[in-house]
Amino acid sequence: CVCLCVRPVNASHTRHARNVTRGGRTLVALIGQIRGGELAERSLIQHVLKPNQADLVLMVPKTASLLNSSLAARARYVWTLREPENWKQPIAAIAQALGA
Repeated sequence: CVCLCVRPVNASHTRHARNVTRGGRTLVALIGQIRGGELAERSLIQHVLKPNQADLVLMVPKTASLLNSSLAARARYVWTLREPENWKQPIAAIAQALGA
């Protein structure tokens, strides 16, 4: 899975990370297969989502385990898709849309 963390940045100071807007929210997007089980999910929540007061977006294949995961319960948005044979094309499309 690919994890993207996006923080809102003050438009007049985009060159320096220390100028992150204090009132903004962080967005964490997990793209791909979620692996590692409940322990990994709780670790992500404890060490990434909570300290950053981050919203979570999942773009993952629809599976039975997804429906029972703590990440799905925590996510603000869950976008499910058919599992591609190769994740290269969907990841490249996302990167292009983000201007990366």
